[in-house]
Amino acid sequence: PAPDTVVGRVAVSAFYLVALLVGFGVFLGIYRVAAERSRKRVQSFLAPSVIERWFAPALLPIAAGYHVAHFLGYFLTLSPALAAVLAHPLGGVGAVQVAVLPSWFGTLQLAFVVGGHLLAVWIAHALAMDVFPGVLRPIRSQYPFVVVMMVYTMTSAWVVGQPTVTPAFL
Repeated sequence: PAPDTVVGRVAVSAFYLVALLVGFGVFLGIYRVAAERSRKRVQSFLAPSVIERWFAPALLPIAAGYHVAHFLGYFLTLSPALAAVLAHPLGGVGAVQVAVLPSWFGTLQLAFVVGGHLLAVWIAHALAMDVFPGVLRPIRSQYPFVVVMMVYTMTSAWVVGQPTVTPAFL
């Protein structure tokens, strides 16, 4: 169907939804494989699902860093337009102004992503010390998760580094 028709727009929107769900599924699958490999590496009797849940809080700084990196630019760029609309909620806003971000803002976005991942590594290490007794077991348990963190970091950095464009047909 043509993208400028209703059917075409629904098809494109469905494609975006499916791509989002598939991407989430891939990331979840990678995380689950890391939990299973972590369990095997330290010869733990814990079920992989227990390890998945135990280390899940370490994923929150990654999500926060990524979302701040990705959406802070949109918010700052559109904040003058938001202020104008809030000042005149019933209309009467002339030309809508937008802010232009400095060239160093991309470096700041990357710092948010990397900072979120570094905080996540620290949290994961602290959690490993709680669940796996010993000196080396907590460290060994984190090897698979370190690989996952590197994949997540590279993917996040790639996404943040993409040019900002309006998605097709939305």
